[in-house]
Amino acid sequence: MDKRLARFAIITTLAFIVSRLLGLLRDQIIVAHTGANYQFSAYVLAMQIPDTIFVLLSGGALASTFIPKFLEVKGNKGERYALKLAKDILLVIGIGTLITCTLIWLLTPYIVDYVLLRGSNDPRVPQLTSELLRLVLLQPIFLSLSTVATSILQSYEKFLIPAIAPIFYNLSIIASAIFLYPMFGMIGIASGVVIGAMLFLLLHIPQLARLGLSKGLRISSLSCEVKDILLHMVPRLFCQATIQINLLIAVAFASRIGPAEVAAFRLAWVVFFLPISVFSASIGTVTLPRLSQNAVERELESFRRLLQSSITTVTFIILPASIGLGLISTQVIRLLYEHGKFGRSDTIATASILSLMSLGMVGYGMLDLLPRASYALSKTLPPVISSLVGTICNISIVELLISRMGIEGVVIGFITSALVNSTILIIYLSVNIGNLLDRTFFISIGKQIFASASIVPVIYVTQQFASSNLFLQVLAPVTCGLIVYVLVSVMFRQKELEIIVRSLIPEKILERVS
Repeated sequence: MDKRLARFAIITTLAFIVSRLLGLLRDQIIVAHTGANYQFSAYVLAMQIPDTIFVLLSGGALASTFIPKFLEVKGNKGERYALKLAKDILLVIGIGTLITCTLIWLLTPYIVDYVLLRGSNDPRVPQLTSELLRLVLLQPIFLSLSTVATSILQSYEKFLIPAIAPIFYNLSIIASAIFLYPMFGMIGIASGVVIGAMLFLLLHIPQLARLGLSKGLRISSLSCEVKDILLHMVPRLFCQATIQINLLIAVAFASRIGPAEVAAFRLAWVVFFLPISVFSASIGTVTLPRLSQNAVERELESFRRLLQSSITTVTFIILPASIGLGLISTQVIRLLYEHGKFGRSDTIATASILSLMSLGMVGYGMLDLLPRASYALSKTLPPVISSLVGTICNISIVELLISRMGIEGVVIGFITSALVNSTILIIYLSVNIGNLLDRTFFISIGKQIFASASIVPVIYVTQQFASSNLFLQVLAPVTCGLIVYVLVSVMFRQKELEIIVRSLIPEKILERVS
């Protein structure tokens, strides 16, 4: 990787982290205004549909299929033909999203009653959910076009605008929560969602225009390249949307119980998914090109070793994070959300969900890596099957447990889905490339479990002596736990720690230290 790409990689990662943190701040501000009541519940329910549409119609599946094909066409047939391909994809995705959103707009009352709510006990929720859904259905139209635009710019190694655009999306929603909610209620926040999606797209237009994308936007007939992109997108769509679909299922079942449970699940999910989205996605993205190269060259043993190392690196980060988050969930939720109308009872309910949800962090952490490994082998069907089985397990478990356990049953189904999905993919990959779960793997995981277990008494003791300052009640256990985890890992000579250190610290500095 040259210096320019490395610089943009750092900028992209930082922008991604900022965007995630702003997303957290966004929910903080909204729930401080509304509390964990029917208004926030209706907002969460309404957003599930456009978010799912966006992921299904565009998401990462589009980028992973469009960019290689675009570069191939550009190299073989020239830039003019490649730009025509880009225009065609832009229009196809835009029209497809528009048609889908229009149909959902027309069917909104039925979707709210039979998909989202599934028997809400608050009569105010259906009406508000319907109103919000019909407004926020504009969001996936703008965002799907933005995703195509992002893929085009990335093909030309233009990374800055795609990196910062999500920041403006979240800032728009935050601004609407501060300035529009007092005047218009939840409609004001929904308007901020639409405005943010428009800003997301508008930021891309100047650079697209300079590339010549604004001229001659029309489709005469679908080229074989367009058909090829769409064909390869299809099996990846469901996989890319697995997490979003399981989230939709969980929220829909939570609505059976009540608005407070929907709100609590959503807020717990945002905190739960933050470390996963930052660390697991980064490892998966970095690993994919090398895995693809090994697969093309039929170096299956190198493929196996790299994948095994990537799996253990993900668990090295996620495992202690899941334990720590489970232990200090109450303090984290108090620090993040207990403001305004969000009270202590809301904190207890949300923290309870987060503590249970943290058990599934490793399973969900694998879902950014394992499907990519299968794609690198040109095997698109196994991730589809594993995702489908996981989703069926989710629905079945929740249907079985919700009447007995309430929201805890919903969470158990949610985390089990990821564990089943990941297990199926690991078994499949082991059969095809050689045993991933060998002695080396179990030794590494055993060391990680011991190191993670060592932080439990540290966090417990630190909590007892932490000050009354809520920020320090979170910071002190996290800091002390991290120090102990690193020290134990050094004692065990964990190779994953070395991998992480070498990726963060320049080689020259490491040479001087050694």
